[in-house]
This record gives sequence, C-alpha cells and structure tokens, in this order.
Amino acid sequence: HALAGMGGVSFGRARAYIDSIYGANGVPAYAMDSVISHFYPNARRYDSPIPGRPVNNTLIWFHTSDSTGHAVNGWRFDPSGNYLFYIDKQNNNDINFIEVKRVSSIYYP
Repeated sequence: HALAGMGGVSFGRARAYIDSIYGANGVPAYAMDSVISHFYPNARRYDSPIPGRPVNNTLIWFHTSDSTGHAVNGWRFDPSGNYLFYIDKQNNNDINFIEVKRVSSIYYP
C-alpha cells in the first residue's frame, strides 16, 4: 500500500512483486531498500525527515517490534517538528501521527 502511495506504481503490481519474492507476509526489514529502489530508482532513504522538506508521498517505515515494521505515507509535519502525520493506506486510509524519533527510515520519491 505505501509503495503505491508514493505515486509511481499500482498496488497490484507492487503486491505481485513482493509476494513473488517474500510471500504474503510483506517485505522483511532488511529488504526495504531493495524493494523501494526496484520501483523508485531515484528514491533516497534518510534516517529522519529533512527539515523544511515536504513529506507528502514519502514512505515512512517504523519498527513495530524488534523484527517487524510498518510502512505508511507521509502527509505533513506537526508545527513543532516533533511529529509526522501520516496516511495508513493499509488500514482504511487512517490518518495518524508518529514521533519523529520513532521513524526508522523515510524514503523521498
């Protein structure tokens, strides 16, 4: 869902590619860079958002446990700069927020 949310690939195409390599459980943490660069060769990964740069359509990845994580799409910064609001397309386009310090990686398309 978050790959499609970056705006350059359909959900069906991304899902088929991921399923063919990793199965239905999603992309393992170690493979995030590889999968994103497959669809977005110009995307760049950062450990935290770039101050002043819009986060619209970015892919934000954060750990949900030691070995798993979740990918969502950036929407906007909180004015304080401590939080990112995101859209979770995997969960009914839910809008939520995360502390910037909890972001594991952010990919700018």
